[in-house]
Amino acid sequence: MTKQKNSGAAFSRWIIPVLICVFLILAAGTAYVAYQYFFGEPTAEQVFPKYSQPKDLATAELERQLQKSIQRHEEVLAFLMYRVAITNVTYSDDKKTALLWLALYDKDTDVLVPAEPGLAIAQRSNDQSWIVTVQPDEGFNKLLLAIPESMIDTETKEQYLSKPQSITKAVALRGYRLPWKKGVTKFLTGSIGHVLTYKSCPSSCLYAFDFADGGNFPILASKGGRVKYAVWKYPDNNHSNANYIILEDDTTNPTTYQVYFHLSQDSIPEALRVKGTWVNQGQFIGNVDNTGYSTGPHLHFHVHANATSYWGNSVDIIFEDVAVNGGRPRTCAEAKAFPSYGSECIPGDRYLSQNGDSK
Repeated sequence: MTKQKNSGAAFSRWIIPVLICVFLILAAGTAYVAYQYFFGEPTAEQVFPKYSQPKDLATAELERQLQKSIQRHEEVLAFLMYRVAITNVTYSDDKKTALLWLALYDKDTDVLVPAEPGLAIAQRSNDQSWIVTVQPDEGFNKLLLAIPESMIDTETKEQYLSKPQSITKAVALRGYRLPWKKGVTKFLTGSIGHVLTYKSCPSSCLYAFDFADGGNFPILASKGGRVKYAVWKYPDNNHSNANYIILEDDTTNPTTYQVYFHLSQDSIPEALRVKGTWVNQGQFIGNVDNTGYSTGPHLHFHVHANATSYWGNSVDIIFEDVAVNGGRPRTCAEAKAFPSYGSECIPGDRYLSQNGDSK
């Protein structure tokens, strides 16, 4: 009897401290999760939309044929790294040809990678089924060039032609900073991937960058310059036309042009809608949106030296506030797949700006 009383007392002595410890651990875990939810930086899974099945039968059939075409190309890295899906379809008047605008989704999380879309071409066969040609297919360029202007303009065609931009031997340009507010992070969703993986503009975007945070965030001038072009009139989410601002920088040799693409309607300040207006580094120039060829709200940024157009072949630049790869941001997927282009990345692909005043 005494042994039973002693063992009962011993049990009481250690069970209460154990329960208290368990309670404290659970409370601490709950507090940490709550802190991360309300105050921590969100992950890509929390910010960007997830893949969903096509909602209409016509797109579902095109998607099925697209996947068949993709399976022919086990050598294409983009098809191995991402789920590729149709985000929009443009049909010809006779419905015999369709342009398939393609979005990329992370294979592990099914989360969208906001960027410029990839492109495939679908054609009706004699039996009325669709034959889909993707960019790695022989004959893609010939088919694309034959598509009428009413479906895709000449400048856009040139961006999607499968002729990868070569590495430049010129010295990288310096003096740029990430184009948003100091002390704030944004996701890098793509850089060299424009050419090497998703091929949204393989001929001109080797040194281009896509930045996103799931919404329409304000952007600042990455470097000073004068307004060369400004377009602000198109409604948000208009995928036929893009709003953008181009800044001319004559401190470089040759003169270069900074491209800020996919902006929100009327977000460019009125004073900056006048050609020749000076813009300081760190000055507000507009809000990000989803206008033009785009799979989700993001900023496309690159620098080129083409004086006759808003667009041109990107040149190598260095962001002074990026600590990896000598100032060249890469996603972790890009750094792993193409280490010769930069083997370092920031975990979570979130880059911290030091541009302008943090107040």
